[in-house]
Amino acid sequence: MRRDNVCYGFWVIIVFLVTSCSQTAATEESLRARSQSYWEAMIKGNYREAHEYLDPRSRISADKFTDGASKFRWINYRIEEVKVDKTDGNVTLSFTFRPLGLPFDVPELERSEKELWVFYQGAWYYREPTYNVGDAADNQAK
Repeated sequence: MRRDNVCYGFWVIIVFLVTSCSQTAATEESLRARSQSYWEAMIKGNYREAHEYLDPRSRISADKFTDGASKFRWINYRIEEVKVDKTDGNVTLSFTFRPLGLPFDVPELERSEKELWVFYQGAWYYREPTYNVGDAADNQAK
């Protein structure tokens, strides 16, 4: 009986260790997947869907986010690196975009950025930078 308990305890520890090791890889994989889904929505122009990937504690409304994001045509993206430290994540990427609504033609622009993500209530959420086109316009109007 004691021998069975020791064997059972041994297997519980092995399963715990294997799951702990795989959770780090899965967490990075899940962050990469969330970032990809966010950017796919942006490229398709589904800004309300993209807004769902923002940190729910963000004060950016879906309307304000959509208004700011729709001022650009998001063309493509490339994730270069994903790093996770407990509940904080960084996604280094580059993306190509074109400003819209200007009285002159603007070529496609490329930008590299490190996005900050947070693991909150079981999912990764993008922490939108504090700068944003809608905020800039609102601040100028005041």
